[in-house]
Amino acid sequence: MAIKLDHGQNLIATQDGVLHLQMTGALKLPTGTTAQRPGTARTGDIRFNSDDTTFEGYDGTAWGSLGGVKDIDQDTYVQAEDSPGADNDELDFFTAGSARMVIKNDGKVGIGTDTPTTALDVVGDIKASGNVIAQGNITLGDGTGGDTVTIEATLSSDLVPTTDNTFDLGSSSAQMAEVYTGQVKTSAGDLTLDPAGNIDVNSNRITGLATPTAAGDATTKSYVDSAISSGGSSVQIGTPTDGKYFQTPTVDSYSGVRDGAATTLASTTLVGDAIDELNEAMLNTYRNTYVRDVGATVNNATPAAGQSITFTTNWFGNPDQIQINYGDGNQATDTTLTTAADNTGTTTFSHAYASSGSYNVVVTGTNNSGTGSNAEATRTYSSMVTVFSATPVVGFSMFAGASGGSAITHANEGATVYLANTTTNTGTALGNGNTATYTVNWGDGNSDTVASDTAAGGVDGARLSHTYASTGDTRYTITLTLNTHSTAAPADTPSSTTANFDIYENTISPAFSASVTSGNNEESTSGLVVTFTNNTTGSPGATSTFSSNKYTWVWDDGTTNDVNIGSGASGDTGQTISHTFAHSATDQANGTVKTYDVKLQVHTLNSATPFESSATTITVNPDPRANAAVTFTNAATGISGASNTKGYAIVGYDGNNYAEVTGANTSQNATSYTWTWGDGDTDTVATTASQTHDYTSAGTGTYNGSLLAFHSTYSTGAADDTEAFSVQILATPAAPDALSTKTLAFTTEDTGISPKLASGFTDNTGGATVTAGDDVNRTTENGGGSTESDVLSTYAYNAASGTLTAFVNGSADGAITFSAADNSGSNGALTITEDIDANGVNASGASSAGSTYPNNFYRVFKAKVGKTSSGIANGVNSYQLQHSASGNTNTLEFVKDNVTATPTVATGGAATTENTAGTQRYISGVPYYNSGGIINVTDLTIADFIGQTYRDTTSVVEFAHASNDESTSGNIISTQNKTYANIDGASTFLSSGVPVANTGNGSAYAMGAQTVNVNGSARAVGQIRVRGNNVNGTGSYQTVATKIQVYSLAISGFNEEDITVNSLGSGHTDNAKRVVFSGLTGATPAYTGSTNYYTTDAWTGNITVAGTDNAISRFGKLKHFDTDLSSGYLPVGPDLNTGRSGTQYFRGAFRRSLVANFTVTFTGKISGFKIAAPGTGIDSASNANGWIDATIPYAGSGVPGANTGNGGNGSQGCARTSGDVITTGSVVSNGTFELTLGSENLSNATGNQLLFSIELASGDYIDSLSFGS
Repeated sequence: MAIKLDHGQNLIATQDGVLHLQMTGALKLPTGTTAQRPGTARTGDIRFNSDDTTFEGYDGTAWGSLGGVKDIDQDTYVQAEDSPGADNDELDFFTAGSARMVIKNDGKVGIGTDTPTTALDVVGDIKASGNVIAQGNITLGDGTGGDTVTIEATLSSDLVPTTDNTFDLGSSSAQMAEVYTGQVKTSAGDLTLDPAGNIDVNSNRITGLATPTAAGDATTKSYVDSAISSGGSSVQIGTPTDGKYFQTPTVDSYSGVRDGAATTLASTTLVGDAIDELNEAMLNTYRNTYVRDVGATVNNATPAAGQSITFTTNWFGNPDQIQINYGDGNQATDTTLTTAADNTGTTTFSHAYASSGSYNVVVTGTNNSGTGSNAEATRTYSSMVTVFSATPVVGFSMFAGASGGSAITHANEGATVYLANTTTNTGTALGNGNTATYTVNWGDGNSDTVASDTAAGGVDGARLSHTYASTGDTRYTITLTLNTHSTAAPADTPSSTTANFDIYENTISPAFSASVTSGNNEESTSGLVVTFTNNTTGSPGATSTFSSNKYTWVWDDGTTNDVNIGSGASGDTGQTISHTFAHSATDQANGTVKTYDVKLQVHTLNSATPFESSATTITVNPDPRANAAVTFTNAATGISGASNTKGYAIVGYDGNNYAEVTGANTSQNATSYTWTWGDGDTDTVATTASQTHDYTSAGTGTYNGSLLAFHSTYSTGAADDTEAFSVQILATPAAPDALSTKTLAFTTEDTGISPKLASGFTDNTGGATVTAGDDVNRTTENGGGSTESDVLSTYAYNAASGTLTAFVNGSADGAITFSAADNSGSNGALTITEDIDANGVNASGASSAGSTYPNNFYRVFKAKVGKTSSGIANGVNSYQLQHSASGNTNTLEFVKDNVTATPTVATGGAATTENTAGTQRYISGVPYYNSGGIINVTDLTIADFIGQTYRDTTSVVEFAHASNDESTSGNIISTQNKTYANIDGASTFLSSGVPVANTGNGSAYAMGAQTVNVNGSARAVGQIRVRGNNVNGTGSYQTVATKIQVYSLAISGFNEEDITVNSLGSGHTDNAKRVVFSGLTGATPAYTGSTNYYTTDAWTGNITVAGTDNAISRFGKLKHFDTDLSSGYLPVGPDLNTGRSGTQYFRGAFRRSLVANFTVTFTGKISGFKIAAPGTGIDSASNANGWIDATIPYAGSGVPGANTGNGGNGSQGCARTSGDVITTGSVVSNGTFELTLGSENLSNATGNQLLFSIELASGDYIDSLSFGS
């Protein structure tokens, strides 16, 4: 077979297309990870995947496993070993890349776990939809208590435990709620029922009970019947449910109230006897001879023989006798008993037992009138009293001898001491009727036994001796114990008593040492301080134990120090103590040498006390002492913290040097003195005379100096004889602010409101810095007064030297030269108001409570400039203060003005015209401004307006409401302000917008035409007014003659186009209103019966009324009105005067159906009232053009009207009754009148209308009008 290698195609080819490999080794295939697969795979490619440890091949679409069970994407497969070569003999099942099941090499299968412990181990839920058969044990849960079993099925077999009588159904803490069963059987013995409540057998019987053998056994009915039939002679009453038939307080361990009446009953009492005893007790109770119980207490149950004790007996019931038997052959009876309402009582008995012993006491309470049970009660107290001999009291005393002498509490060491036993109630004192033994403990480790009262140490024996060894001061506690006493109470023995006994040392040697034995009377320690050390030998006892023991230091200077031994205080054993040996002032001053012999003593109660040391001599020399007082020669004063040790490097204006100090030397016992000043300078002198030193060149700082006083014999070191001192040079405060920092002001003279400089002003300064339009200081003073600047607000430096000059308009006008004195005063235009020391002011010159400057350092001043007002020209002027050394103030510029009055606006020649009509409202044919109206006011002039200044304001001229006419109210305009530009006239008074000087000054200025907005919120007629403002204030209002009519609010009061009709008829609901009868006049105009005037001739406001007889509705009132509104009024109205002096009329209408009668209500005064119903029979029945009269009563029936020929009832009257006749000629206040159409009805009228005509003569009016049912 030929093999062809095609390197170009990476191919190995054979002739027959089959490659045969005959070998026993292996064929090595390409091996690599998934990522190393060839980039372009070809169908049929095979390789070994080292990631998956599987052979894989490419099928033209994807790589897949060549062996085993594995899906295309390699994440679902069966794996026979964990890793190549592991050989763990198990199968692992994977799906979607996760292990799902394992079959281990021992055959165990795990689902959800890799470590199964049983043949099938499942982690997770198991669901079986068919039968589950388990032939073996089943374990549910892991025993930790968190697992549960839910059975949602019925049992189809027995539930049988594996072991008899072993397992429970439920537990004591987790019980079954209810058990439903046919029978409960038990073969283990008793059936125990332990319910929380009763056992309910649901009315069924319990059978098969045995004969009872115990108290708690149940029994049968026959057994009970047999027991009852045997009668009370054989049946015991038994124990009651509470355990007892009776209980008595303080008896039977009972503390409650008495329980039970018959106290003879017991559980063994036969039934018949019990009834008999109860019967007797009940009879005694009924007869008040009942005695329930008695008792007794004793105040002392263990008395001594012959000691009287008290028994207190008590009872419950009604005994007439109490008897007590003491148990010693004696008894007592009391028949004088008192029983309280609660059936209790007490009585007492006293008794003394003659001899010791134990005694039983019996108490009996009897009612001699009673019988049987509870007529008597007895109580026996066994061994109630035990009698002993009197209690012995142990005691002893110590003595220095075997006999005689006084008792002692201490002794010297080595001395023999004696104890005398003083115990009571024993020995011969008790008649030798007892035996006693004692023990004496001496407290030093030794003790003695006393066998009887007659032996040494006994009560009747000799004193017992003892010798204490030499141990130093020691306190011993001696104890005498009574061990036995044959007749005393057991509690009385053993009994002991103790006493302290002190032994004092015989040989104590006080000793001490001193730190020095000579020295100076040092000033720093107020003498020579010597420290002594207590070197005493021996053992003196501590003062805390031995109160008399103490050390006494004897100083030989008239003083001593007592020290408690053992306290550890200064001067105690082994401790040091210091004492100062001080010279008197005289001895120190005289240089005296003194000596002191010091001793140490020990005091105890030893007979040899005190023990004393030898003396040590202390020599005290006089002390060389430096005493210096260094203060500033000229101390600075007048400031907080001032001190004679604080100075300044300055020579004040008073010529004093405030940096110089003076040192006063009052040293003692020295021959030379060295002054060290602390600034590097030193002076050594041999005199105590005062020394001076100047710190000026040293500069600011604290200088710590000293004075050394030296003596050639006594001085031991410079530090011992040096007095330190300290002085301080403070920073000299800079001088207060000079005049160049001050501002000359004009507030006290300044007058006027916001004055600015007018254009064309007069300049008196020769070069003013202010220009037209600038804010300026202003004055109007003239005559003999003075025009002055303000006094400088703060003090200026320097008032100790230099010259101060006042300048007026650039020229000097007065000067004053300063000195160290007070130079206040005036010269020319200059006034120095204050010239003071700078103490009390701060650096800016303001007064200050905490001053910056000491006295005499600086002087300051206040000043002003002023001239006689008549000497100041109108226009701009200037003032200034100049100091020859400390500079100048600002140049103060001010204006003297020649306008001194407020302005006057003249309106006498003013004319008023309408500029803009705006929206106007017409009422009764009269026009009113409603909104947007503007009027022109011309020919106004203003005087006293502008002088050298003008007022900075936008309210130069002000227009405002003036007054109201015709009893109206409300403002016809709001206040309106005019600027300078607004009032500029034909001859302008402005220069680049700035008012020109002297405008309107001397002659009035004619203002340009002014426009005023009629913008008031009112129903009114009235006038406006005007006034002007200037720098002096606001002038008086002047009224403009023309009257302005305004109606910008809703109509109030009488409204001719809307007259109320209340609840009348039907068919229509609208109100009454004024109608027009064109060309017709009078009270009864001839109307056309077929015309609906309500709808076709309704009144509108803009109707011509001039020359007509129509009354006018004016500001809410209908009135007779004859004023000419065509002249002197704006808006210009009709002439209502010409031809209108006669009666005027108001004609109106309303409409309703089904109306024959109606009311008229009005307030006012009228002269007539007519009505008509066009289209009805009244048209022809009336003889007055169809009108009928409401001032005449209705005739009572028919159609109203005087024309009887046309159906009238003969009367023009339509007032329903005589009381409904409408009043004329006088005022009516809210009067109501009923009118009638008789037999007619508005249902018959044209358009259901009713016409009415009201007559108003001069002075007549209507405030309100309405119609109703």
